[in-house]
Amino acid sequence: MATSKLLPFASRTPDPATTRRLYCFPPSGGGASGFVPWRAPLAGAAAVEPVQYPGRESRIVEPLAVDLRALARDIAAELEPDTFTGYALLGHSMGAVVAFEVVRELRRRAARLPDLLVVSAAPAPQRPLEGRPQPADGDEAYEDYLRLLGGTSPEVLATPELMELIIPVLRSDLALLTNYRHRPEPPLDIPILAVGGSSDPVVSPEDLSGWAEHTTAEFTLELLPGGHFYFRDSDQLFQIVRRHLADLSHR
Repeated sequence: MATSKLLPFASRTPDPATTRRLYCFPPSGGGASGFVPWRAPLAGAAAVEPVQYPGRESRIVEPLAVDLRALARDIAAELEPDTFTGYALLGHSMGAVVAFEVVRELRRRAARLPDLLVVSAAPAPQRPLEGRPQPADGDEAYEDYLRLLGGTSPEVLATPELMELIIPVLRSDLALLTNYRHRPEPPLDIPILAVGGSSDPVVSPEDLSGWAEHTTAEFTLELLPGGHFYFRDSDQLFQIVRRHLADLSHR
C-alpha cells in the first residue's frame, strides 16, 4: 500500500505473516499518529493502518470536515481498492461512528466488507446525545472537557501553543457529532465488538450495548476498568482485539 493523505503511516514493509489490515479511526480532536504505538502490541495479528482525517497533523492545511457522512464517503472511496483482502475497522469515540458509516458506504458500493468492526468508547449511533457532558463556549470549557475525558496529558493541557492547535479541531469534531443524525438501515452482516471503560463519564454500558442492533452476526460487549481512554494504562484491549482477530482466522 502506498502512503497517502488518508493513510500517512501506511506500512511500506508489512509483516509477511500478517494478512489482515486494521484501519484505525481517531477520536474527536485526535490524529492518526495516536495509533502508531498500537502496531507493536498487535504485531502478527493485524497491520495497524491509522486513518488521518483532514485538518490535522499531516493534513493540517486542509479544511476540517463539516459533515460526518461526507467524510465517511470520502474515506470509503479511498479504502475501497484495498478491501479485496482481509481487513477490519476499529474506531475510538467519534472514530467508531465514522468507521460505522464507512462500512455502510462500502456496502452501498458492493465492496467486500470488513471481517470485524470494533467500536470503542462510543454510544451506538441511534442513542440520543441529550444529557451527555458537552463543553460550553470558550477555550477553558474545552480544556475542562479534555480533563474530564482524561485522554490529554497535563503537559499538553498546560501548553497554550498546543491547545491552540487542538481546541479548534476538537470543537469542529464535536460539531460533526452534534449535527450527525442516525438513519435506519438494515443491520450489517459482520461481527461487531464493542469495548468501553467501566467508569467512562460520557459513555454508559447501555450506550455500548446498543451496537447489537447493527449486526446480524456475532455481537460482543467488553467492559474494562478505566474511563473514556481506558486502554491508556492497560493492554487488555489489545489482547481482546488479538483474540477476536485470531478467532476470525480460524473460521
